[in-house]
Amino acid sequence: MAAKAAWSLERLIGHEKAGRTVVLPKDDADIEGRKAFLSKLGVPETPEGYKLPLPEGQTDDGFAKTAAKWFHEAGVPPKSAELISSKWNEFIGTEIKAQEQLEKQQSEAALQSLQSEWGHQFDERAELGRRGLREIGTQAGLGDEDLKKLESAIGTDKMLKMFWKLGETTKEGGFAGGNNPGQFGTTKAQAQEQINEITAKRMSGEITDYQWQKEYDGPEGKMTKLTKIVTS
Repeated sequence: MAAKAAWSLERLIGHEKAGRTVVLPKDDADIEGRKAFLSKLGVPETPEGYKLPLPEGQTDDGFAKTAAKWFHEAGVPPKSAELISSKWNEFIGTEIKAQEQLEKQQSEAALQSLQSEWGHQFDERAELGRRGLREIGTQAGLGDEDLKKLESAIGTDKMLKMFWKLGETTKEGGFAGGNNPGQFGTTKAQAQEQINEITAKRMSGEITDYQWQKEYDGPEGKMTKLTKIVTS
């Protein structure tokens, strides 16, 4: 009977097509029919059966696993799933490169604008910015990737201005305040350097008597705090 049925099928659809036919599910409620249909198409039994390509240079397969669940739920054949994933990876890679190029151009433009704004003071302020980064950024655990994120979030010029201001406060002991001298990591050598700068300004008249009494002298003055660091 089975042989006769097979022979009849061959006569009906042709020898070369026999065994390669699929039967559509009766309706959405035909669970077994759907399973048989998807099996014929090569859809794996579980999402883990998909072998989706990862974007170039990436090792995190979290998104690929999620996409595999979507493909399995939609009944997408493996070859089609791989093609869609590859095209998606290419698209995302192109978008990322374009964004990186745009951010580079914006960073360079912001830096040129800041150079024009600061003029001859640019080099000095840039050095103070590096000092601010060493004093605060490094101690706060900021690495290269953190700085890139910060620069992307607020802009190159604002980031440089921020670290310049932080560095400038260390110039005359601004971080040697409060009841804890050296609380921001001011070393004895740095404190002595600041004392020398303040002394030179005092002798040259850059620091007036009024400024001296208000900012530098007395128990809470900058010179007193810096001296405590040097002598501690």
